[in-house]
Amino acid sequence: MDKQSAAVLAVLLLASGCGAGGSPPPRQPESEFTRLRGPDLARVTELYAAGKKLEAAAILRPMAANENWEVRVRAIRAIGDAKDRDLLPEVHAALADENIEVRESAGRVLQGLADESSIGPLLAALSDPEPVIRMRAVEALASVGGAAQLETLEKVSKNDQDPSVREAAQEALLRLRESPGVLRSPD
Repeated sequence: MDKQSAAVLAVLLLASGCGAGGSPPPRQPESEFTRLRGPDLARVTELYAAGKKLEAAAILRPMAANENWEVRVRAIRAIGDAKDRDLLPEVHAALADENIEVRESAGRVLQGLADESSIGPLLAALSDPEPVIRMRAVEALASVGGAAQLETLEKVSKNDQDPSVREAAQEALLRLRESPGVLRSPD
């Protein structure tokens, strides 16, 4: 084959998506999240809408512990969307996850659920190395309310190493003190 023919062949191969070896580049596999978990989440929504909470939980529990952090985030958010308090242990575990996105999602969900059973994990999250997680914990503790949270938020507002966390705690304190309906007495 002469040089001109080889050059034309090379251009044609490249244009068709083939490499120098004449075969197409390997196809990127779909991520586990795209391939498997998208349909699972759609099914979860259907199950909750149909009142089949136990079946939905059976899908979400393993997703919340999946090795793929994106799957864990989506599971935690789905738990929050469904306001499924039976899955709070999974959300509490996610608050200590290795991935910051998972921890932040858990903090947002716990803020929305405002459940007293979350106080222990939220107090632990106040020691997280990431300021955004500590801010989520502050906001979630404020949503739970109660005199004990006032004390905790007071300490955070004065002692946290990050000014944005201190400010979030100060704002949470103001909201709690100005909203008597939010401030609940511990049982």
